[in-house]
Amino acid sequence: MSFGKVLVALDGSEHSHRALAAAKELASLSDGELRVVHVREVDAAFGRGGPLEVENEDTAQKYLRDTLTELSDSHRAATGVVRASPAGRIAVEITEEAVGWDASVIVVGSRGLNSLAAAVLGSIATKVIHLSKVPVLVVH
Repeated sequence: MSFGKVLVALDGSEHSHRALAAAKELASLSDGELRVVHVREVDAAFGRGGPLEVENEDTAQKYLRDTLTELSDSHRAATGVVRASPAGRIAVEITEEAVGWDASVIVVGSRGLNSLAAAVLGSIATKVIHLSKVPVLVVH
């Protein structure tokens, strides 16, 4: 099986760093493209100016830029996107990005930064597996 388009979901956790390493390797082995998706959380509750941000747009964009800069030395075809979502819809955002980009595989870390939400709502990796129409590699 060839993985010509590898989508990796990152949140800055140690598991997502491992997922990035695995995604880079998969993309290199297939001479494929690599795309980073970072889903920033917004709270479903609304403040005066709209949804409350768990992570603001500037912080998320800086994280993406730093990751793409790091990748530019080792992977020529890396792109990325920041998406915004309430905590319960992060897996949906990841799988929608995979469909829109026509990914061959999704790579995710087994645990992310928000362990409380994972305990209450279920792991994002598990939800991605259930929602995805393409193979999912979960990295521990």
